[in-house]
Amino acid sequence: QPVGSLLPAVSAALLGGVAMDGRSVSGEWSAVLDDPLPSGCAVFTSTLPRAIQTAACIETGTLPPNASSALNPIDRGTAYGLTEDQFAEQQPEAFARWSADPRHTRFPGGESYADLISRIEPLLIELEQQTSPVLVVSHLSTLQLLASYFTGVSLTDALATSIPHHTVLQLRPASQKMMWE
Repeated sequence: QPVGSLLPAVSAALLGGVAMDGRSVSGEWSAVLDDPLPSGCAVFTSTLPRAIQTAACIETGTLPPNASSALNPIDRGTAYGLTEDQFAEQQPEAFARWSADPRHTRFPGGESYADLISRIEPLLIELEQQTSPVLVVSHLSTLQLLASYFTGVSLTDALATSIPHHTVLQLRPASQKMMWE
């Protein structure tokens, strides 16, 4: 859900859908982030220029964004830039294998979601160990995995979940069924 006033202590926010040119959305973030981020808020971003540019537009006080390749989107290899329908049309055999097991089947010349999980796991531990609020600026595939991990939703359900572009999702620690809500 979009959030205006952000981040009570020990919560995380995921900033969804970085624009192709991170600078093109800089004016929009002030509307999304009504209040300044709390002092000491850690900002994590992928190493792609558009994510770094987006993160640079967010007032964090004195802490610079932490760029991590763990937050880069899944490498779709030869399917990069293709919609699911285009992938199915242009590479039907590869699409059939991937559709049967998206977690373990690599995109031709790229990664599988299992590869992405392995890549992001050390960062998950780092995020969990944060004692101050965290803002993650990243891409759909990595945000879906983060949301899956922190909410306890299955990977299959998380991959089917739409995360709107230019949106802040707030996750707060929960004491009941899920680790986060």
